[in-house]
Amino acid sequence: MKQAFESYPKLPDLNYRLAARFEENQIRRSDYLVTHTQNHAKSMAQLLSFHPSRFQIIPHSIRREKSARSPFSNKTDMVSILYVGRLEERKGFDVLTKAIPIIIDKSPNVVVNICGEGDLLQVAKTKLNRFTEKVIFHGYQSRASLDNFYFECDIFVAPSRYESFGLIYLEAMYFGKPIVACNSGGTPEVVKDNETGILVKPGDHLELVNSILKLAKNADLRKKLGTAGKSRLKNLFSLDQMIQSTVDHYYKALNPVN
Repeated sequence: MKQAFESYPKLPDLNYRLAARFEENQIRRSDYLVTHTQNHAKSMAQLLSFHPSRFQIIPHSIRREKSARSPFSNKTDMVSILYVGRLEERKGFDVLTKAIPIIIDKSPNVVVNICGEGDLLQVAKTKLNRFTEKVIFHGYQSRASLDNFYFECDIFVAPSRYESFGLIYLEAMYFGKPIVACNSGGTPEVVKDNETGILVKPGDHLELVNSILKLAKNADLRKKLGTAGKSRLKNLFSLDQMIQSTVDHYYKALNPVN
């Protein structure tokens, strides 16, 4: 929570600050610690002044009981870009809002679907008012509906200024979609730059524009990155791997070596 506060435009209220203090004290008192990326372990260790080796790294996974499919496939020559997440600065939504007009002006066959709610909704609608046919705000969506959006999109974009991991990237990888994200936090350990997606500098809307346009204009590259992402999910972030690593860590905690 303390890390997340750094991306907030103003200091959170007292309840959040007290919860963050409680969380920090609990971490300090724990004998066994788990996190999901090396970068997050390092940043947490620096924040709390202890060695990152105290953390066991167990990457996240996602659960899917059925194969990816969609009931409404209606592909055209339009390139569909999908954003899923809170509409807030920490998620880089303000940067995407700034990039969208340039993207559409340079590539008129682009349509942007935005799924989520947040403080920047009305600001974004006002700034993007002239693109009502190309930029569609869908608000909160159920899990099933989001699966349909992932299935239908051509490019997934989530330019968060900071993500300790980013489960949304695994969602996009499951559906074989190329990703545009930021080179920050744990994201580079999930999205492999120029292999499963393109990583840009946080807050740089022009770099975001160029990366999205690069994918929008190259279907072969989109397919290549998306296919590689699906393989990466299977090889490094499978549910079986996460479960087994977690069970092994719990056994170690219950039966420490003296």
